[in-house]
Amino acid sequence: MFGNVLTFTINVNGDANNTVTQIEQSIDSLTKSVGNTSSHLSKMGEHLLKFNQFTQYIQNFSSAIDGALQPGIALNASLSDLQSITGVSGKGLKEIEQYARDSARAFGVDAAQSVEGYKLILSQLSPEIAKVPEALKGMGENIATLSKTMGGNTTAAAEVLTTAMNQFGVSTEDPIRATEIMTRMMNVMAAAAKEGSAELPQIKQALEQAGMAAKGANVSFEETNAAIQVLDKAGKKGAEGGVALRNIMAIIGKGRFLPQDTLDGLQAAGISVEELGNKNLTLSQRLSLLKPLLNDTALLSKTFGMENQNAAIALISQTQEVDRYTNAIQGTNAATEQAAVVMENYRERQARIKAVFDDMKISLFNITGDMGIWTGVLMQSLIPLAQIIPLISGVASGFKLIKSIEFTKYIGYMSNALKWARLNLVYMNNDLITGQLVHLGFIGNVVRATLAIGRFATVGIWSAIKGLGALIVSLITGGATSATFAAISSGAFATFAASARVACAAVSKAIFSIPIIGWIALAIAGIAALFIFLYKKVDTFRAVMNGIGAAIKALFKGESASEAYNNAYVKTLDETARKRSEEADKEEAERRGMSVEEYRRVKKEAEGAGVTVDEYLMKNPTARYGLSDPTIIGGTTMPTEGVPEPVQNNATAAATGGTRNTQITISFESLVENMNFNGKFSESIEQLKGEIEGALTKVIFAAQTL
Repeated sequence: MFGNVLTFTINVNGDANNTVTQIEQSIDSLTKSVGNTSSHLSKMGEHLLKFNQFTQYIQNFSSAIDGALQPGIALNASLSDLQSITGVSGKGLKEIEQYARDSARAFGVDAAQSVEGYKLILSQLSPEIAKVPEALKGMGENIATLSKTMGGNTTAAAEVLTTAMNQFGVSTEDPIRATEIMTRMMNVMAAAAKEGSAELPQIKQALEQAGMAAKGANVSFEETNAAIQVLDKAGKKGAEGGVALRNIMAIIGKGRFLPQDTLDGLQAAGISVEELGNKNLTLSQRLSLLKPLLNDTALLSKTFGMENQNAAIALISQTQEVDRYTNAIQGTNAATEQAAVVMENYRERQARIKAVFDDMKISLFNITGDMGIWTGVLMQSLIPLAQIIPLISGVASGFKLIKSIEFTKYIGYMSNALKWARLNLVYMNNDLITGQLVHLGFIGNVVRATLAIGRFATVGIWSAIKGLGALIVSLITGGATSATFAAISSGAFATFAASARVACAAVSKAIFSIPIIGWIALAIAGIAALFIFLYKKVDTFRAVMNGIGAAIKALFKGESASEAYNNAYVKTLDETARKRSEEADKEEAERRGMSVEEYRRVKKEAEGAGVTVDEYLMKNPTARYGLSDPTIIGGTTMPTEGVPEPVQNNATAAATGGTRNTQITISFESLVENMNFNGKFSESIEQLKGEIEGALTKVIFAAQTL
């Protein structure tokens, strides 16, 4: 379990020649079998190819049928929806279908699209209209006509017409009469859009706001459209213009019920309130009565309110323009004429021709009935089988390829390749064992890296597991047994580390041998090394990098990036200066044989005295040890009273001057035996001075009574 070597042994025994001969015979047999199988599959593929062609014919036929029946399918779906809404069926539904087809051919649209217009008419006006197919046809033609002036949008055209009819309360009890009114409204709105600046969508929006109020004020549809155009030019567009027109007509219609101060102002201006409310007058005539207000903006604002003031000014000042629009847009066929012009372009003519062919397809759909459904089901059943055929043909081609391979010829190639591979693997394994990884080229390096990883996965990891087990056993046991297992654990972990190190080295060499990438990796490594050097050695660079890092963090936190940068920059420089000062103090203290704290204290005192540290120590020898009392040496207080003079310590007497004359003899025998100075002597004077001062100070304080 805890052996140091993991050995893999593979034994190959037998007669190689006989084995190769047997392999060749087996391959010949296999080749014949493959040939037979390939022949059968080829025949099968031929039959399947024919079946595939037949399936494609069916698919193409089905696609053609679907394309031919599509217009009929769409029309059938629209008619079904119409039937569900109105309840119309049988002969009535057939009439509506024919109207839709006629309209489609005439206007170059889809028949189903025409039915969608009918559905909007019935849902927006009244389902009862469907009981009079002729009226429904006329309304549908109006929608198709107006859509030509709206880019072919039948839905938008239907909404414009139904909005106008609903806002002006057009009755549908007589569908034929309602159709005639719709035709008149269509031409009025088309003419208004042509004469003025508001287009049909904006007219619809304005009518949604002002149409019912205009009807109630007995303002004609033509004059309402004229007022909408005047307001549009004044900047009151769409719904905003409709709201303004509605408010103005409502204020005029109040008559005597206006506020008393407003009535007084209008009467003072000579405006008859009764005439303003006279519905027999046109809107233009009633607005003309208010022209005196143009000279009294305060009264005008009081009458109509600040929000309606500008609209009122526009209408009152341009009553002639309202009359001009009204006369220009009534009694015209503007929509029909515009549609005729549009329908003469190339695309519209092409659309009408297409509508004729689509009508033929609808007839085909009506004749064939459910045949299209069965054709589609049959096609869906055949498609999966047709999709499998290429796969089977591919398998047959694969067998043909196998049959063409001369296996016996390539056995020799394989044998030689295996032999060279074995030699290369042995060589690479020796590299991995010794750790001497020579360059083998890109492919060789990659193979060796793969082997190194495999070797680490087996030998290395197993050694780590073994070492862990031995370590646990060594902790449990004691004495010699513990030492034995500890040694096993140490060796196993050493093996693990060695295999891991070699694997990493092999992978690294493989990566660096990759063309281009290796150079990129080297360049990145060089840039990283340069960055690290600059960061460690250049104070300003380090401060800038720290500042950038702090700015990025501040951005993510939503704080000020510039402030964070400045703070980090200054802090880095301050810390660097402090560390360098501490290092300098440490070096100077070591040079003088002092602690850092002692040196800093002496340095501070020297700076206070205005001298250098060395000069200060020469003048105050006891300052090195912090002696403020000369009776204190080495931190011990020497007694000064009660001690007989003959036994008084000579060192203390030397320091204090003593109480009597005392002669101390100090012998310097070999204090300095040899001094060497490199460079000019003048450059070393201060150094020599400091060394002598330090040596003398030490000797003086080490002196004993002789």
